[in-house]
Amino acid sequence: LVDAAAQTTRAHDCCLRVLAHLAWWRQMRLPLLKTTRLVESLVELASRTPPQSIAAGHILHTLTYMSCVDVDHRVQLVDGNVVPALARIYEGRADDARSRAFVAAALRSLTETDAALNKLVADGAVRLLCEIVCSGDEATLAHCAAALCSVARRRSFSDVLVEEGVLRALPCLATPSCYAFAASIIHVLSLDPTHREALVFDAPVRTMLKAIASEQEDPSTITSCAHAFYWLSRCTGH
Repeated sequence: LVDAAAQTTRAHDCCLRVLAHLAWWRQMRLPLLKTTRLVESLVELASRTPPQSIAAGHILHTLTYMSCVDVDHRVQLVDGNVVPALARIYEGRADDARSRAFVAAALRSLTETDAALNKLVADGAVRLLCEIVCSGDEATLAHCAAALCSVARRRSFSDVLVEEGVLRALPCLATPSCYAFAASIIHVLSLDPTHREALVFDAPVRTMLKAIASEQEDPSTITSCAHAFYWLSRCTGH
């Protein structure tokens, strides 16, 4: 891969295909991650490989599989600039359901690592997640909702969530599998007076919150809704 410029396209694609197959095996992911410069090489290749190419697909699959290593090693992937690589590939494959699913799964796994959140957010993970949610692909919603909820739990990211499109994405999460995540995100955002105003004046979000509260029986989800209603009721604007 390092000498890819001197290789034929077929040899190059074969190398990437082998890596994708190896990364599919759980027991191989950590050894691959410890391989010298492998992540760097894949990220660098992603930056100059046409996103629609077969090679880019192999890179996406490999990075996604490797993102499922243990929590301590996910930071290494994030520090290796995996998120910008995923974003570049996604931009060229946004219409492909399978690619959306892989990107969403990778981001869900990576956002579960608290130590990696600062760089994840700085690298545009929230914007990318909101774009995938708004694509209308129901197969990716649970992954994206879980990832956004992981980010929202850190209140310092509330401004970034709003700025990068979470209010636009929230109504798209109006499915039972995402209710708990959506309610938790709304609760956290409602704690901030400025975001509280935005939530109150957002009709689709209000409608969704009412639907979640009336349809859910899960105690934690109902509690999130109750907290959200309490804070929203303190909004003087509406």
